[in-house]
Amino acid sequence: MAGANALPPGIVQHANGAVVSLNSAEFVLLLDSSRQLSGGIHVTCTMIEIIVVMGALRNDLRLSFFNAALMKDPDGVLEKQGPNTQHRDMIRFTLNNQVVKMKPVIASYLMEAIGYAEAGIRPQKQQDELELPDELLEALESDPEVAEAFHGLTPGRKKSYVINLNSAKKAETRISRIGKFREKILAGKGAIE
Repeated sequence: MAGANALPPGIVQHANGAVVSLNSAEFVLLLDSSRQLSGGIHVTCTMIEIIVVMGALRNDLRLSFFNAALMKDPDGVLEKQGPNTQHRDMIRFTLNNQVVKMKPVIASYLMEAIGYAEAGIRPQKQQDELELPDELLEALESDPEVAEAFHGLTPGRKKSYVINLNSAKKAETRISRIGKFREKILAGKGAIE
């Protein structure tokens, strides 16, 4: 017989007092705060530290971890959200019963993320060297004003141009896009802003 303080099935308690509830269609992390944003997206916080975001999309439910570079992923369930994502950072569910079957794994991953947040552990920033497309290099060499503005952009904004330009198959398309991007670069904006 369970003790008087026993938690119901599907509820896990971490040593720090955090309680994780895992149901087939929803995850609730009861710590110091939990917020629901529009569109069914839940942001879960430990104190003021966001550790995970849950998103219900058209074809799946995603549990996305912040600071995912730290996650060990012993069960191999983390996936990259896209081709330009640096680290595997989410667990994707396409069937409700997946959530139920993965309760222990989900709880373990959440507790790992909570542990990093509480310890103040952050992944080291990686400054990957961007390989600029030849057409962009030529444009920067021929237009010092754009070159100065481009080199003053944040790494993420620079990367947005590289990703956008590299998605074009033809050099003519990349050149055309660079011409259209000129004013955005001068304004200090990224490719999709």
